[in-house]
Amino acid sequence: MLWVAHMPLPPSCVEEVLEARLLDLEDVTFSWEEREGERFLVLYASRPVDVALEGLPRPEWREMPAGWEVRYREYFRGFPWGGKLYIHPPWEKGDSGRINVVINPGRGFGTGTHGTTRLCLSFLEDVVSRERPGVVLDVGTGSGILAIAAVKLGVPRAVAVDVDMDALCSARENLALNGVQDRVVLVAGGPQALRGTFPLVIANLHFYAFLKISKDLARLTAPGGYLVISGFLAKDGFAMVDEMASVGFREVEEEGLGGWGGLLFVRG
Repeated sequence: MLWVAHMPLPPSCVEEVLEARLLDLEDVTFSWEEREGERFLVLYASRPVDVALEGLPRPEWREMPAGWEVRYREYFRGFPWGGKLYIHPPWEKGDSGRINVVINPGRGFGTGTHGTTRLCLSFLEDVVSRERPGVVLDVGTGSGILAIAAVKLGVPRAVAVDVDMDALCSARENLALNGVQDRVVLVAGGPQALRGTFPLVIANLHFYAFLKISKDLARLTAPGGYLVISGFLAKDGFAMVDEMASVGFREVEEEGLGGWGGLLFVRG
């Protein structure tokens, strides 16, 4: 059973602040939608939940009708991205001329349709094609899409971490769908628990999460290694550059997509 609540966002709303609150909620997931120029927060839960969010009314929950899982498939279609990748759900055929990444939408963030995921995929493909890292670290892996894309693009192995057990279950399923479960190690927890360094680190998180773990990202990125980040609004790119510079990163490239920002750094 699935319950959904659509909540229009006032112009004064700061999405990163909302995300920081929402990520602390149990049994509630969320997404952002835009219709005719108006932004919405969409909540999902297995039952109606009394959620209090500053500046927003209480959610009005509605139960999704029987068969919603099938109808949802109409909204997730395969698509090419970058120069090599093709992202598609398991009920669609891939593209024989591209590297196929199969993602079954679940509670783990990242079907490839969101701008932040696409920005990470673009930077990932670029770095892998030039540097050929031996291993990649995916922080906040969600559905596992970035770790899966990395090994399919030629990285020998990946380590993917997430604090959300539902996300890790979704990632595990997607690893199997892509046949890469022997090349990606899933870790329950945050970057604080990891040791060692990685030549390429990717993190698709919200703005305030980066402020909390920027030192860990620096510790885990090898000297001369690359860091790809997204998950913040494009207007906050300058603040992200300043934060990462304070822990030893140098900006290499910045990109934007649909109001979201993405950055590529090198350490040292």
